[in-house]
Amino acid sequence: MVHLHLTKKGRLIHRLHKRFHKAMVEKIIDGMSEEEIAVMGKGLTNLYQFLEDLK
Repeated sequence: MVHLHLTKKGRLIHRLHKRFHKAMVEKIIDGMSEEEIAVMGKGLTNLYQFLEDLK
């Protein structure tokens, strides 16, 4: 078994990356209805599955 840990700098970059994604998603869905968000989610799920099937 191998345990890996991020360095201090790695933890910082990880936190910044998470904040970036949170802000990005909030901006994308800003002003969308619940139905629009659900449709977008379904489309992204389909895209993800398509890309997984290419492996």
